[in-house]
Amino acid sequence: MLANRVHGDVQAFGNTGGLDIADNTIGGNLQCRSNVPPPTGTRNVVSGNMEDQCAALVPAPPVGTGGGGLPSEPSDGGGGAAGLGFLLILLTASIARLAPGLRRAHRSR
Repeated sequence: MLANRVHGDVQAFGNTGGLDIADNTIGGNLQCRSNVPPPTGTRNVVSGNMEDQCAALVPAPPVGTGGGGLPSEPSDGGGGAAGLGFLLILLTASIARLAPGLRRAHRSR
């Protein structure tokens, strides 16, 4: 899980084969349980708590300490797959909000 922005909790439960959780901005808690091996990762900005196995992950430095604070975009510079996925989610949400109004406008003609 790399370079994502999530407004709620993130839960990583029961994964096998390794999991890297890095460069994410999480608006809730980051919870990890029963992962073999335990997750690795760093530079996550978590508004809530880093719990269970995730408590061992290295958080992002606080804003103003020279560590860069909140990441503005995925770190690969071009957005990459993570950037496109984020864009797709935003576009899908926007279209879903507009679609009912568009259908009503079309019927009224």
